[in-house]
Parts: sequence; C-alpha cells; structure tokens
Amino acid sequence: MKVIEFKNVSYGCGEGNLLTDVSFGIQKGSFTALAGENGAGKSTLCRLAAALLRPVSGEVISNGLSTSKEKTARFAAFTGFLFQNPDRQICRSTVREEMAFGLKYTALGGREAELALSETIEEFGFAPEREIFSMTRGERQMLALASVLVRKPEILVADEPTSGLDARQYAVAAEKLKEARRRGATVLMVTHDMELAEETADEMLVVAGGRITAHAPVEEIFSDRALMKRSSLRQTEIREIAALLGGDFAKAASAYEMAEIIKNKRKRMVA
Repeated sequence: MKVIEFKNVSYGCGEGNLLTDVSFGIQKGSFTALAGENGAGKSTLCRLAAALLRPVSGEVISNGLSTSKEKTARFAAFTGFLFQNPDRQICRSTVREEMAFGLKYTALGGREAELALSETIEEFGFAPEREIFSMTRGERQMLALASVLVRKPEILVADEPTSGLDARQYAVAAEKLKEARRRGATVLMVTHDMELAEETADEMLVVAGGRITAHAPVEEIFSDRALMKRSSLRQTEIREIAALLGGDFAKAASAYEMAEIIKNKRKRMVA
C-alpha cells in the first residue's frame, strides 16, 4: 500500500521549477533515502511530502489524502517533519517545554502523553529543565529529532537528520531512525551520507535537476557506478576500497563481507 504518492508533481516560484513532473510512490512501513547533489530539489520534495508546501501542478497523496485539498493540520496529526536546521524548528525555552509542544498535535493525551514525554527524554539522556540556549548545535539537533519522535508519527520526513552531530550523537540518531521504522513508521530521509543511507534505508530516490532519475533498492543504486557518478553521489568507503582491490573483493558491500573474503582466501592458501 502506497502511503505517499506523487502524481506528476511540479513546484516552483519565479522563473523555472524546483521540481518538474515528479511521480513516485512510497510503500507503508518502508525506509526511503532521498539523495542528490545540492540544489537538486530534495528539501522541496520533502516539504511537499509533509504537506508544508502545495504543488503548483499535479497531486501529492499522503495517507490517502490530497495535500492540495486538506488543511496542513490534518497531516500534522500523523506526519513528523525534521528540519535540517534545528533552530528553524525549536520554539520553546526548555527541553520539556519543546518536546511537550510537539505532543499538542497528536491524539496522545493525559497520562499517555506524559509517559511518552518522560520515556523519550530519558532515552535521549536530556535534563528536562535544561535551557535550550545553553545547548550545542548537535544537542539542539538531537532535541529536534526527539521532539518529532515523541509523537510517534506514522510518517517521518527527515531532512539531513545527522547534520552537525558528533560520532556518539550520530550513532544514537541512526538507531532512533531505525527504531521508528521498526515501530511501523514510514520514513523518508534526505541525506548526503551514503553510509547512513546504506545502514538505514531499504530503497533510494535519486533526484537531479528537479526530476527523479532513479528509484530502486539501495543495493541496486550503489551497484550502478555510472548512476552514482552521474548523480554526484559518493560511494561508501568500503565499496570504494572493494572496487580498487577488484577480483573477489569487487562486490563486497561491508567490512564483514570483506573480512569473509579474506578468511576464505587464507583457508585456500593454507590448504
């Protein structure tokens, strides 16, 4: 079942379109990475998917509803949107206030809302009364993510969710995104980080010049080196090393696969 569907969608303001005649569908419960060079139209596509923008032509369907025919608040009830810049999202003074604000737009109430709030604050390791102005850029990014996830959205749209994070925060954010998907959420994530895409997503949308140039399983996208180069997408480090080594290593997609190839070669040498 398609939970997000674009039907011949175009969007633009002034001269030219940011997106032109875009059509695709995302299945319920899937994790889709959205990739492409800067200015390709990724963020615009995300905002259209979350009903924050309306298409100039064509139609966007979310959970069976046309974003052009319903109020944004209707979609906010089941869609969580994470901005690339947390300062465009955060609007309260303390951690607890910011996270509680997001719960106002859900069906959660009373004890259920308070439990979700307390659990999420604890999971992310926040001090509930901490003043947000004292937080680092990475901490604010994590707070913005937590404020979206506390709502347990059916659809999660995240624009560069790991930007500005240190290694520990990055690992936590990646795991939280995977948890959301395991919980049943449909995830659409913009990222330039191909390691993150490979770790979390099962399919990729590639955007170039305001058009969809590929929509396929992650493995299929990464295996198409011509497409990756044409779309200005960087291969993961393991895949780059595998390609340079060639031979039996050429198709290795992970450190584990590479290690297994080395082990097998050693066994053959000993034998």
